[in-house]
Amino acid sequence: MLISVIEVKRIKCVKKPIIVEAIEIDDEFIKSMPMHIGKWYVSKVADDKVRVPTLEGELIANKGDFIIIGVEGEIYPIRRDVFQKTYDIIPTALKINDYELSEVGEKILKEYKKCKFVCTNDDISIIFKR
Repeated sequence: MLISVIEVKRIKCVKKPIIVEAIEIDDEFIKSMPMHIGKWYVSKVADDKVRVPTLEGELIANKGDFIIIGVEGEIYPIRRDVFQKTYDIIPTALKINDYELSEVGEKILKEYKKCKFVCTNDDISIIFKR
């Protein structure tokens, strides 16, 4: 039997930075089963497992894993270790009196020309200069 070996050209690629949403499968999430995520029906299989319907069929996800909501609304589970290697969590916008933080900053800057608006994950500071 003759076996031919064909070399396949490989190219290096990087995924486009597309923002998706993720849901951590924790105790609170499992307690709220069953639920719909978009058009997808997610159900509890055991105390620490959920059934996640995907485009390729149903998959089982464990407590601690994540469910990704893709750009087309599709969902799929991803193990915690793979999630942590693949994704960075984007801090969510804080709200003050129903204004997004950026809106509050803009209003303050319009009213007070000489102020510095500083925001970190743990602290919001507005520094006024006279």
